[in-house]
Amino acid sequence: MFKRLMGFGLLCFAFDAHASITVNTTADTSGTSACSLRDAVAMVNSGSLSTKIGGCTDTDTTAVIILTVGQTYTLNSEIQLNNTITLQSSDTGDLSGSTGTNNPTIQAIGNHRVFSINPSGTATTAIPSVTITGIDLKGCGIATGCETNGGVVFNKGALTISTSRIYAGVANQGGGIYNENTGTVSATTVELKNNTAQQGAAIYSIVPAVLIKQSLIRENTIANATQPGFALYTQTVDPTRVSFTSQVLASTIYNNTANAINIVPGVLVDSATIVANQGGVTLNASVTSALANSIVGNNGTDCTFVAGDQTTINNIVYTNSCGSATGITSQNKLLSNTGTETLVAADTSGNGSGACALPPANGLLCPFKTYVGQFTGYLLPRLVPAPGATLANEPIINKGFNNGVGQACAGDQRGQTRTLCDIGAIELTIPGGNAQSNGEDILYGQVASIDLSPVVGDGQLIPAALCTSLFGAAPASQGGVWMDGCIVYSSAPIKGSAAFNATNEMLTYTPASDWHGFDKFTYTMATTTSFFSNANNDKTIAMTTTIVQSPPTGITSKTVGAGGVGIFAVFGLMGLALRRRLTGGQL
Repeated sequence: MFKRLMGFGLLCFAFDAHASITVNTTADTSGTSACSLRDAVAMVNSGSLSTKIGGCTDTDTTAVIILTVGQTYTLNSEIQLNNTITLQSSDTGDLSGSTGTNNPTIQAIGNHRVFSINPSGTATTAIPSVTITGIDLKGCGIATGCETNGGVVFNKGALTISTSRIYAGVANQGGGIYNENTGTVSATTVELKNNTAQQGAAIYSIVPAVLIKQSLIRENTIANATQPGFALYTQTVDPTRVSFTSQVLASTIYNNTANAINIVPGVLVDSATIVANQGGVTLNASVTSALANSIVGNNGTDCTFVAGDQTTINNIVYTNSCGSATGITSQNKLLSNTGTETLVAADTSGNGSGACALPPANGLLCPFKTYVGQFTGYLLPRLVPAPGATLANEPIINKGFNNGVGQACAGDQRGQTRTLCDIGAIELTIPGGNAQSNGEDILYGQVASIDLSPVVGDGQLIPAALCTSLFGAAPASQGGVWMDGCIVYSSAPIKGSAAFNATNEMLTYTPASDWHGFDKFTYTMATTTSFFSNANNDKTIAMTTTIVQSPPTGITSKTVGAGGVGIFAVFGLMGLALRRRLTGGQL
């Protein structure tokens, strides 16, 4: 509650304490006693916010429209946005971290798009600013098409969208978004998925005027399989461009039945992961273009060069066809895509959910997965420990270029800053500090199950089968047998037994009897990331686990207790907040 009150307080401050317009019906009505989305927009479009339209009225209103989290607002026809306006979810500003997990959805019903922004605008008319935050936009999903141009959004204004999804749009051009000459698009933490078009399955822009940051473009489809088409497409090839007016930064372009993107003058692609698309990058720029710090791999053809292309290409790794062009530099790496240079590790889930194979299985990236707490999915960089392995031989980790003008590493897809720089959308990190604590409160008859992922971070627990080759023989005091995590006890549990599982990153503690009190044990644990630390004394993580067992009290929850897991939860949060690199504080 306190967090929500703070969030609302911030909103009030941001909007100068004026009231917003709260939509109170999901129906697409007009002129009724309810305040519908259509009436709320009409009120803003009118330019007279004190004028009642339908059930929407306020004498002191800003052009901010609030939609209720979790609700679906259906539209029987498109809505035109002709004035500066903000649309946001009711949980925008909520500091609980739940933003984006249950966005309201605006859905087109029938053969039409969701929004047209400034559709009648010209180069001489005022361009409205439209801001959409925490709202999903769903197209009609009809195979015959939602619209000719812009299956979900047609834009001739200044569109800023964040923490939102755009999906199920179908059009000839711009399945998700069609951006006209006067339009600009700024998309941060946005997922464009399952959109279809003959060109620009996700976004079609007439001119390079699109900024995509920390976003995901996946599973979009080009409808005409006989002609090359792109998920992200810019039409104009302008040899007079002198600046990067379109940028794709710290984003993932994955598994599109389309070529990923065409690079023309004015387009920069930096710190991107472009993997498993029908085709990769087409380069067609004589001036002002760059492809940097990116992974381009396992696409049908990773790079296609149009005659005369001069695109600067530096610090990329690729699996085919990117190694012969004017702009190529020696910092690029062709992967053999075999052995230790295999690009993507196997998915061991059996259901496509992205469970990453454990070492010694090869793979520089884990399979695509949407991780808990993340708005968009990605392919996580991966390290595979082996005797003599060092970061110097890794093609992705620390191999980015972070001091160029216009081509410096962008902060990663998750919003983390970079000190050093890994190639691709994600910066590999682990929780800060090599001494950490955890624990759990249990009752008689219960078993403690402790999630080790906050400690493991972006790495994996090293399986027991690898421990001898990395650390020598297991301690005799532990029966000469390694456990997952290459565990070495300083003081072993004495009132029960502990087991470690590398597959699900769990510690399971089973009490030997119904004792009342605590069992505390200390040990070191090895992960695939800690192993690569340059400091020998930092290759393992020092852990302290405390289990508090009590008789039944009538309360069955394993909620944090004052003497048990409470303090360890605090330590865990501190560990997540203090993230470091293996070299220079980061990987």
